[in-house]
Amino acid sequence: MLLRALHLQVFIKSYISTHENENTIFQKLSLNNEEWTYVWYLVELLKSFAIFTDLLEHNRELNINAIYIVYDVLFFHINDHMTVLKRKQRSWKHSLLKVLTQAWIKLFKYYADVSHDRELMYNLKNIIDSHQKLNLYERSTW
Repeated sequence: MLLRALHLQVFIKSYISTHENENTIFQKLSLNNEEWTYVWYLVELLKSFAIFTDLLEHNRELNINAIYIVYDVLFFHINDHMTVLKRKQRSWKHSLLKVLTQAWIKLFKYYADVSHDRELMYNLKNIIDSHQKLNLYERSTW
């Protein structure tokens, strides 16, 4: 929905500006430029999660070894955004940093459940995969 709002931003602004005299609710609903920036940032932040969710839901050919790669990319994505947000001054960006910290903790909880309970199985599957072998473990994140 946020992505759709961004694509329709020009039309939304136009509609609200032509109808704001008719009803005061449009003044309350309209977003200022900083709020549109916030929407854009949320869309960028959630894009990787949306891509992987769609990929995992609709692809029957993915196998167990893709899980570590997905977690790796998502942790990197969150860490990258957290690093950028730590340097920012606006209060909404600091609020978003707190949310990202909680998201990282939640993602790590799921990762720990996967890696702890089935660690041997995942590791063996990754090693015998002809595409990955030990390459996954040679990354700096491991």
